[in-house]
Amino acid sequence: MVKATEECLQNEASSLGELMRQFKSRVSPALIGEQEWADILDCARKLPVSLASVPFGFELPLHDPRPRADFGISVVAGGLSGPFFGEGRQTEEAETAVPRLGRMLDAMAHEEFSLRRIAGPKLMLEYDLDADSGQAASEPGLFLYPVKDAFVGDGTDRRLQDLGIVLDALDAAAGWDRDAAERRQIERTYTALGPEECIGGIGIFPSRGKGIRLTLGGFRTASDAAALLERAGRTEQCDAAEALVAFLAEREAFANIGIHFDLDASGIGPKLGLSFSQEREWMSEGRHWEALIDAMREQGLAVPDKLSALGQWSTGMEMLYGRSGGYLFIPFLHHVKYVLTGGRLRQAKAYVFWLMCVPSPPGGSRADAN
Repeated sequence: MVKATEECLQNEASSLGELMRQFKSRVSPALIGEQEWADILDCARKLPVSLASVPFGFELPLHDPRPRADFGISVVAGGLSGPFFGEGRQTEEAETAVPRLGRMLDAMAHEEFSLRRIAGPKLMLEYDLDADSGQAASEPGLFLYPVKDAFVGDGTDRRLQDLGIVLDALDAAAGWDRDAAERRQIERTYTALGPEECIGGIGIFPSRGKGIRLTLGGFRTASDAAALLERAGRTEQCDAAEALVAFLAEREAFANIGIHFDLDASGIGPKLGLSFSQEREWMSEGRHWEALIDAMREQGLAVPDKLSALGQWSTGMEMLYGRSGGYLFIPFLHHVKYVLTGGRLRQAKAYVFWLMCVPSPPGGSRADAN
């Protein structure tokens, strides 16, 4: 229903920011303050309203007493938002800050291109908002999420070649030259995965400098996560990571574990991310996250008022009405991530999203627009 929703949204607001302005009452001031909300809207007013047809939302630093957030959007190649980011243009000029992003979207829009086969049609952009100035970073973070089984942990030559294709595309989008030493580090990390594990996401932060963010999935237990850390050479973080996972597992607080590494030519960076999610994040109401939120409250790392507000985010879908008719409005909590530096927990973040879509009427006329 993305295309049908994109078309209907054109009648609702002149930009994503103008649409989001109507949702202010849905955001607790404990999570995003008055000025911080205004800063996010300033960023979103530069973006097309059609982006509301795919998930958009916020990274919330739960450990930080300040009510601030970073802002994230999804872009679907071949949709109405693509031309804004350079898709279909003959030059490298685009309204986005990411150089040559249009070329990536062009490749993702067509089934015959290898990048589409590997990564599908969707990418995500994350706009870091400076806590002091309120300004977005000059270049947003860019993430690709490979299709299921694209990078399972068998390390075959074909998968390594496909990994190179994705890395080439990210380098080109950021305007970076290929770094052979960095590639070796990434391949070494990939080949450390077990057969039930995979690369779930690959991203870059051009404003932060050269490097790759890998999201690894397929972990269910503390021993699974610790075994991967040992194979990746992160033995100094095994005990802390295993203790965290065991603590949450005892409280039945999650279904899936993600491991997040930053890599560059010198190897894996000092920070380790561990994310926790449910089986079906999109449709999970707040009650499905109660055990995890209660566990975080017990740990004392996160701000209590933020945890209370987070528990109210996913209230289930509802119907909203606009100029073009009704929309299903879906708020959801996607995952929570802890960040460890050395052997200590330093940060806790929540990733929350909204999604709007037109309901499929009897007869399927809107569904035909897929």
